[in-house]
Amino acid sequence: MEWNPIETLPDEGEVLVIGGIWDGEVHGIDKDDEGPWLVTLPECWVKGCDCYTTTILDPTHWSPLPPPPPKA
Repeated sequence: MEWNPIETLPDEGEVLVIGGIWDGEVHGIDKDDEGPWLVTLPECWVKGCDCYTTTILDPTHWSPLPPPPPKA
């Protein structure tokens, strides 16, 4: 997996991000967990989270999702 500088983040889609700050509706801000997180752009909403307004603030790097495994 290759991590890219956040300045090259696409405008939309789903990507992995690391770094930054977890900002969740339920747990508030968490500076200790650096990810990686699966997010939906452009808002950087965390996918699969129990609180729908969880975002990652100021992530430092991103990576495209890996391809799915081959079908058997």
